[in-house]
Amino acid sequence: MHITYNLRILRDADSALSTLINRGDLLPCPTEKIHGANGTIYRPKPELQDRLTARSDLHFAIGETIIDCQTYALPPEEYAGLLLKSPGFRQHKLAHLLPPLTTRMDSNAREKWLSNLAETLQVPAQIDNEAHLLPTRPSHAATWLPGNTRLIKSPTGWFLCLAFEVPPPPVRYHIKQAVVGIDIGLRTLAVAVHKESLQHHAAGITDLQVTQSDLKRYLPNRPDLWQGMQRTCVMLQHAAAREELARMLDLIISGASLVGYEKLNFGAAMCPLFTRRARELGLRDFLKVWLPRRLQMHQIEYVEVPSDLTSRLCNVTGRIGQRSKIDVGILVNGNGEVECSPETGR
Repeated sequence: MHITYNLRILRDADSALSTLINRGDLLPCPTEKIHGANGTIYRPKPELQDRLTARSDLHFAIGETIIDCQTYALPPEEYAGLLLKSPGFRQHKLAHLLPPLTTRMDSNAREKWLSNLAETLQVPAQIDNEAHLLPTRPSHAATWLPGNTRLIKSPTGWFLCLAFEVPPPPVRYHIKQAVVGIDIGLRTLAVAVHKESLQHHAAGITDLQVTQSDLKRYLPNRPDLWQGMQRTCVMLQHAAAREELARMLDLIISGASLVGYEKLNFGAAMCPLFTRRARELGLRDFLKVWLPRRLQMHQIEYVEVPSDLTSRLCNVTGRIGQRSKIDVGILVNGNGEVECSPETGR
């Protein structure tokens, strides 16, 4: 299956991209369209097709030009495939900082975590193609297709479009009427409820925002690392969320015939905190791209429902029903009373 992902390019790269266009290294593609992206599309000139690589989780190279880009924001199979095709990938040994993010941190735990991060970043990054930000390495990495690399200049900024060929999934047997409902939140990233009320929780990720006082305290003599620490902190939170969502999705795929999930509108009416965290943790990408495409690959039916109806999707019949006002664990859907999941708080 051919899949593309649009990764956000940081604004630091705007001048470098303008230089590439002026030199003719990026060529406009007026006839091309890319799913999920609006704007002017560019492709690297043919001479650069063999000189595209990821240099780190935060840098992508077009020839000799390095652009700041969120290359870490890919699902497991695609992330691993990008690393395998990028022999000069540099990274810090950060995997040990992922597990603590799935537990609630008090002030002492936060201090220790930030101190460990600062200490790690003061050791130079090493060339290493192991996917340390994937605690569970995919059994089949996706194949990155460098020749299909595109860049999009949209009204909201630049995006890097990377294409992958994902290996076909193994043959699976669908369980009749195995319905799964997914509810999205922040304290718990997602809750998937199967037939007979079997629940799978993707743990919430601690929100760690590195302040200016944190930077001065942990890296007093290294202002050159301050921006990197802030960005790496967000990167680690995204990686921890990806692992939680990937584990839950594996369980869903193993026994679902129909999946219902929230159709969220990330517009001005949404809570700013949820909007920010949904972007940082990849929840928006999970709902809009990752989840539906994985379900398509496994030939699993899915339906988007308004967020206020997710707790009314019956996990036995798949029908929308009426939640009991007395007991939120009971749903009346025309076939009698069916036990379902309680709503998750956000």
